[in-house]
Amino acid sequence: MGGGLNATGGAVGATGGYIGAFPNGWWRVHNDVVWSNVAGTNAVGATATTSAASAFVAQRWAATQGLDVSMEWLQAIYSRLPALPVANFPTFVPPTLPTITNVTYGTPRNYAGFMLKEAGISGGFGAARGTTIAVYPGLETGFIWPTINSLTGKPDGGALEASAYVAFPIRGFTLNNAFSAAGLPTVGAGASLGTNYGARFSYLFGL
Repeated sequence: MGGGLNATGGAVGATGGYIGAFPNGWWRVHNDVVWSNVAGTNAVGATATTSAASAFVAQRWAATQGLDVSMEWLQAIYSRLPALPVANFPTFVPPTLPTITNVTYGTPRNYAGFMLKEAGISGGFGAARGTTIAVYPGLETGFIWPTINSLTGKPDGGALEASAYVAFPIRGFTLNNAFSAAGLPTVGAGASLGTNYGARFSYLFGL
């Protein structure tokens, strides 16, 4: 049995992290926590052999941990590896930022990294209901613009960030015949979430 269900919605949350420097670049760790209202339903009509039912899925919270490094650092590391073919790292054109009174932007800094996302998922089909925690390993990339006060010409401690990610939910499984005296339990296929894509634009406060 197979099928698909699309879910839509939005989310709001907060991010905390730390940026550090090392030779030829910088690195960052961050953790995001969000409340989300992502849900979808799909009604299934009755047939000659089945009764009418409906399927639903919802995500009410999510958390993301990420480790990012600057593209300059990746290029510096690659240039020091022996006997490898020439590799041109992808060049991304940063988006044009809106004008804000008394604020200008520094040179955008490109980064790439790995992420691990967890989300609380609930769903059901007909009378069957259940909840689980989904896990999404993935990749992310983006730009960070330090903000500069145009009156003083100095950084004001903040930054603007535009980023995008792709995550790959891990397929679940079911444990069948777990409490039956007749035979051993068996492992069956579980629900599979599709590849997850996302983008965000945020303001970072320096502490």
